[in-house]
Amino acid sequence: MIDGRPRAVVLVVTAVISSVALTACDSDSSPSPRTTSVATPPPGPMPTFDPCKTVPENVLEGHGLTATLTIPRGENELGMDRNGCVIGKGEEPKRLLWGFYVTDRNVEYLKAVSADQPFRETTIDGRRTGVLGPSKIGECKALANLSGGGGILVSGQFVEDPCARVIDMANTLIPFLPR
Repeated sequence: MIDGRPRAVVLVVTAVISSVALTACDSDSSPSPRTTSVATPPPGPMPTFDPCKTVPENVLEGHGLTATLTIPRGENELGMDRNGCVIGKGEEPKRLLWGFYVTDRNVEYLKAVSADQPFRETTIDGRRTGVLGPSKIGECKALANLSGGGGILVSGQFVEDPCARVIDMANTLIPFLPR
């Protein structure tokens, strides 16, 4: 058995060295995508105008829209301080609703929080605009930058082409708002 002990010691030492080597290979220094924090830009100034009172009523009526519900100032699910209203078209069950807000956030912020949804940039009324979505539930958001900071947010949830609908609505509403 004396003959077997050095061999057993060699096997144990080899196993320990192999284990340490595998552990070192396994602990890669780059963070996993789930734990990587994304730096979000700080909020800008909150715009002081009411978007729902800025768009002329005849423009809303021309598209069959009405301002249906004023939303008090507060944060949405993306951490944006926002103030505005819900505008609608038609009657239930085919009613179309859009959220229409001013916010203290901009396109860079929307891009930073877009990890699990499609994000792209476009231009609406000459303004840099970020489009987030569609989400799994058919929601889309378009956020156009304001020159003084913050932005204009148009959102909606639809079964078919949610982002195309939101972009169309943003193209209708945003030109009436301050730059």
